[in-house]
Amino acid sequence: MLDRVNKNKKLALMAIISLVIILIGVVIIYFATGGFERVDIDERLEASNALMLDGDSHLAVELWEDVIGRSSDSSNQFVAYLNMGLAYYDIGEYEEAIESFEMAENIDGIEPARDKRRTLYQYTASSYEKLGKNDRTAEYMRKTMELLDKESPLYEADREWYEDRIKELESE
Repeated sequence: MLDRVNKNKKLALMAIISLVIILIGVVIIYFATGGFERVDIDERLEASNALMLDGDSHLAVELWEDVIGRSSDSSNQFVAYLNMGLAYYDIGEYEEAIESFEMAENIDGIEPARDKRRTLYQYTASSYEKLGKNDRTAEYMRKTMELLDKESPLYEADREWYEDRIKELESE
């Protein structure tokens, strides 16, 4: 009977040790993949988007700057720079908007979705236009035109609008 009790204790101890080893492995993997950072960054991205929708662009910019400082993930940095540029644009700080858009455009190692790149180019063009820089406006309008959705029923009208606007800018 005593042998049986000792055997059960040994089995229980081995099971506990195995669970502890598995738990340690899970924690190591979680930290190695940036688990806590990812949650923190995601929360900041969501909060900054909500602030932007509520019209608090200044505070949203602060959160996006924090995301950029904390995240080593290029995709998060792209989103943060793009949205920070949109916030600056929204409050009329066009030079800061352009700086943010250019930082987003120059992030290596990612290929942003077509609609995000188009948004980036549209607002960069518009920011340059607000500053009266026609050559740069035309440059980014051309980039935007390249990303128009050819399947869209508005494609031809959009393309013609951009072509006409570029001609106007170049003649001014």
